[in-house]
Amino acid sequence: MMPLEVHKNDWEELAEFDPMWAVLSEKDKRGNKREAREFFARGKEEIERLMAQVGELSEGRERALDFGCGVGRLTRALLAYYKEAHGVDVSDEMVRRAEEFTPECRFYVNNSEDLSLFPDRTFDLVYSNIVLQHLPSVAMIGKYVKEFFRVSVPDGLVVFQVPFRKSYRNTFNLKRTAFHLLKSLGVRSDVMFRQLRLHPMRMTAVSQKEVLAIIEESGGEVVKQSRDQSAHFAVFYYCRRVAR
Repeated sequence: MMPLEVHKNDWEELAEFDPMWAVLSEKDKRGNKREAREFFARGKEEIERLMAQVGELSEGRERALDFGCGVGRLTRALLAYYKEAHGVDVSDEMVRRAEEFTPECRFYVNNSEDLSLFPDRTFDLVYSNIVLQHLPSVAMIGKYVKEFFRVSVPDGLVVFQVPFRKSYRNTFNLKRTAFHLLKSLGVRSDVMFRQLRLHPMRMTAVSQKEVLAIIEESGGEVVKQSRDQSAHFAVFYYCRRVAR
């Protein structure tokens, strides 16, 4: 299978087993222990922080896009600031659950390495957090970041987070490697996830130099950067699409 197909299958399984833990992977919440109210409250807090950071830079408030929306934790929160909040994810099951939780938002399944389901200059804000790091390759991350700027309106905001290096624990993606090895030997995915505590998530990092080059190539400019205080070795990039 192609890398995107494998990636999609991984996240379909995670969506089936424990979708909220897959989005916010805290040890004490594994096993469907997270309550929806707390989960969505965390999303509300995150978007409040985001708007405090970029509110005065955000001129248009028509449409926002949440890339890698999962079950819509952040998409729902964006609706408090934008007339329309759209979420896109690779997993059909994640999108199905998102639509059930928040039908007033618009959700889409994306099965390609671009965002061709959206026209140019559609969104006033494109936001993505703790998503790009799970993609199969640096090249794929770069493609999506370029698409963020394509679908952004002139002077629109593009804000995303991505690690600039992996932690020692994530360097070899051991839990993912073991998951797929045992799966190839016929061990059921639910057994590996629930009993062996394995999972198919991967971790990918992109150097800050590479990210800045991608942003420039995409017609964007960095307004500011900040270290992600909740993750090791990750940076938030706050960007604007240059008006042309």
